[in-house]
Amino acid sequence: MAHRVISDDAFLEIADLFRTYGFEGVSLKMLSDKTGLEKASLYYRHPEGKDQIVKAVAEYVPAWFEFNIFDLLDGTGTPQRASPWWRSA
Repeated sequence: MAHRVISDDAFLEIADLFRTYGFEGVSLKMLSDKTGLEKASLYYRHPEGKDQIVKAVAEYVPAWFEFNIFDLLDGTGTPQRASPWWRSA
């Protein structure tokens, strides 16, 4: 299997999993299904497991808001396509 990084859309879908099911309710299989990565690949990228993944998502979300919302509001950004995260809320 090719070495893939987690896409922006996958990070948003993972954030939605944690929002919907909570930390305890999200399994590694659910994360694997959302990212398309094998569980072993997730552990390779995030050796601390779900703890590290949720921290990565928590660090990603503010950057997403900065780029997709705040930059648009202050006139420095360009409109992006609608995020699937907003449609599922």
